Amino acid sequence: MAVVFRFFAVLTLTYSGADQPSTVPLEDAFADDDECSDSACSLNALQLRGEQVAEGFTDLSSLECLWKDADEPWQKHIQQKLAQLDSDILTALVQGQAEEVGPHLLNAAKCPADQWQSAALVMSCEGGEGQAQVDLVQGTVARIAHVPMGAQGLSIEVTADGDLDIQLMDTATRKCLTGYACIQNESSTMEQYGMLISFTGDDRIAPVTERVSTNDRITRMLTVNVSAYKTATGTINYKYGAINPCPNPRPGCSACNSYPCPAKTKPKCNGGSRVTCEPTCDTTKFEKEVIETMLADFRHHVEENQLQVNAKINEVSTCNSDMASAIAEDAEGVSQVSNISSELAVCEGHLEALRTEEVSCKATMTAMMERNTACSDLSAKAMHTEAACSSSCATKDGESALEYVSRLKAHYEKLEAEYQIQTKACENHTFLYTATTVLCQAKAEEIVTMSAKCAALRQQKCVAGKEQATKSIQTCKTYNKCYARGAKGYEDLLASLTADEANRQKHWASIQNFKCILKSWTGKGNLCQAVQAKNQCRGGIPTAPHVDFPPVAAKMKCTVLEDPCTSESPKMK
Repeated sequence: MAVVFRFFAVLTLTYSGADQPSTVPLEDAFADDDECSDSACSLNALQLRGEQVAEGFTDLSSLECLWKDADEPWQKHIQQKLAQLDSDILTALVQGQAEEVGPHLLNAAKCPADQWQSAALVMSCEGGEGQAQVDLVQGTVARIAHVPMGAQGLSIEVTADGDLDIQLMDTATRKCLTGYACIQNESSTMEQYGMLISFTGDDRIAPVTERVSTNDRITRMLTVNVSAYKTATGTINYKYGAINPCPNPRPGCSACNSYPCPAKTKPKCNGGSRVTCEPTCDTTKFEKEVIETMLADFRHHVEENQLQVNAKINEVSTCNSDMASAIAEDAEGVSQVSNISSELAVCEGHLEALRTEEVSCKATMTAMMERNTACSDLSAKAMHTEAACSSSCATKDGESALEYVSRLKAHYEKLEAEYQIQTKACENHTFLYTATTVLCQAKAEEIVTMSAKCAALRQQKCVAGKEQATKSIQTCKTYNKCYARGAKGYEDLLASLTADEANRQKHWASIQNFKCILKSWTGKGNLCQAVQAKNQCRGGIPTAPHVDFPPVAAKMKCTVLEDPCTSESPKMK
């Protein structure tokens, strides 16, 4: 049967968490459905449905808690969904029922509370012997023992005032090995599966006693049954050795969910043979088709929102990535400008040094010009001045003519020697001046060449720098727009999803609470009474899936170069 309504709208559920109880409203449920009209979904129609599916029941007001707090349109939706439920589900929701079933064993409960006693004997792995009793009902088969492989020997004797047949069965094949109408059906000892099994034979005279036994290690999973042909109380005398390996559950106990309850019920065990089969309202299917579907929708919703968040985060990250790529692409151009700037600095340094050398050269030439003037006036006649001659050319008292001539000759020879010396010095100076003049002219020509080179480098720097400045301006403009758009989009999405996230947490708690109600509902009383009993998620609500909101990547610093045509060097903005 299909359960079609979605349920987490109008109930207010209380659950116990790790610290203290808290109340969670169940909101926004019951999906829209066009399967019936408003008139067909009215409370009267629902009550009529109740009359049709639950004999003797004409009033569904006991389920009013499911819709009384909802708005009028939702009341109709809720009633509509209830009206579409399978009759068994609706009856169980309204009335609740539980029936205790199972064989009655006279022994006290010997199994754990989450198991049921599936045989009269509950065997110990250490071995044991003793006596037990069991009710034998005419026309039924009583399960006396489950005998596991590894038990060391076995003896089971059953005595009763009425006719009975003991039977040793192969559990796996369901083949009857020993007992009436079995392979070994007479008083005898026979080897089966490597075990020597003894049977006392069929007894029909009261008191009836039949026994099966073996001293060998059990090699097959065995079951001991007793078929009763008269209602009586049976006495069991048993003995068996240690069991290795030791099974879990113990022989004679079975998991609670293995009990064969009727359809649409589930077993509730207490360790004894009496098992309560409670109506499940097909809650497993309901949970799978409705509750788990809602939880899956919830998770899908969270995943979709997370994808939206991640997309916005990636949008901002892409802006930064594009910016980093642009910086890498511009690095070559920036390096080119830097190289030109370095070359220009070297050029201007050389030019400045040449100009300094030119100034020094000109100063040297100016000083040498003064010496050139003195050399131009140099002559032998000029050197024979009246002042020089007055002391040398005049006669001296008592000096003979020969002495006078000799002294005068010596004087003129001295003047001639000095004239020759000065003439040579002037010739050397003239040569040096000429060389200096050539050097200064060469410096001037080198300055012109170097000035042209520096001007060309300056122009290259201007062109390349202007291009890089323009590119950096455009890069920063594009990046700033990209980052601002991405960050704003993320902020808007964050504001929108934060409110949704809070609502989703409430819805998640509501769904989980209702899931806990279904799991803990015993079928005693209706669903509303289960809600009011607050028998919900006592261990706390499982952590809800949530959307992570990581911070966006930090904005990168964008560098803009100034136009070098208007500035001597690039500057950072």
